[in-house]
Amino acid sequence: MKAYFSSKIPLIEAEIEKIVPRKATGEWFGREVDDHGYDFDTNAWDKAIADPFYHMFDSGGKRFRPVLSCLMHDVLGGDSSEIYRLSTISEMIHSGTLIVDDIEDRSELRRGKSCVHKVYGEGIAVNCGNFLVYYAQKIVRDSRVSDAEKIVIYNIISEELTKLHIGQGMDIWWGENEKFDINMDQYLLMTSYKTGALLNVALNIGAVLAGGESKYLFGLSDIANKMGIAFQIKDDILNLKPGKTWGKETGEDITEGKITYLVVYALKNSRTKDKKRLQQILRSKTKNKQDINEAIEIMQGSKSFDAGLEFAKELIVKAKDNTIKLLDDNKYRKVFLEILDYCVEREK
Repeated sequence: MKAYFSSKIPLIEAEIEKIVPRKATGEWFGREVDDHGYDFDTNAWDKAIADPFYHMFDSGGKRFRPVLSCLMHDVLGGDSSEIYRLSTISEMIHSGTLIVDDIEDRSELRRGKSCVHKVYGEGIAVNCGNFLVYYAQKIVRDSRVSDAEKIVIYNIISEELTKLHIGQGMDIWWGENEKFDINMDQYLLMTSYKTGALLNVALNIGAVLAGGESKYLFGLSDIANKMGIAFQIKDDILNLKPGKTWGKETGEDITEGKITYLVVYALKNSRTKDKKRLQQILRSKTKNKQDINEAIEIMQGSKSFDAGLEFAKELIVKAKDNTIKLLDDNKYRKVFLEILDYCVEREK
């Protein structure tokens, strides 16, 4: 898996540099955006778009989603010259949504650095985040793939972005309105939308460019859904029990009052006294380390960490079974199976 990532990431990042230049020119703008004949303020581009984007992009990130596009393209034996360029779509949308997500969650850190809105201001951050989402779709329009393939990709992006924002809306509303009566099915729907959506975009772009039949698109959507839930549950766990390379504040989910798998499970499986105390801490939006640790202890006492990890692993087992049924056996499928394991084994 590591060797595959290492071979693809430089090619993906080179495409990103072409699509979003760090320093724009009028010639580039006329060619790539709009040849209207007016004067383009390249400095405004640098300060309002490129700099905030690369603040996020250069801070790290696994390039997980674009690599998935390349991998699925390889699994299905694709040979499209456009795969690296189109693989960047999920990374750009992901970066854009993270920039806005950090504002919505009032986050201070992302990948160990100050969030974009803390450095450049909320106005620039919101605009840059939205730009990345919309500009990613322009990549499809300008690509050298068939019109039929463009339509399929457009439809996938449209559907999954709709789900992503519904899931994000649920997540925010629950936390801000102290909705502690959320059941597990509601949580699973939210996180499958919020986290699974872009995984589905990534996998299906690779499949479409490889000429994949509709059965692959439907099958990959189910796999992406299970991946997304498992990935998010692992995120929930790492937020409270981080590995050494975790780039966020420990306990940020508690400060934000988030309704996670761990919270839903703990509120169902704790003593009444502990339930009330956990709700009290979540309502307080505290940054007090003692209170955060107390909330973690309550969740630990309910066995929510163990239950969450076990459930995530069960989802990955099902995703692997579905992968084996759907995709022919080759060296790339083996890499994909390793990536599925990574979703629950990772430490960042």
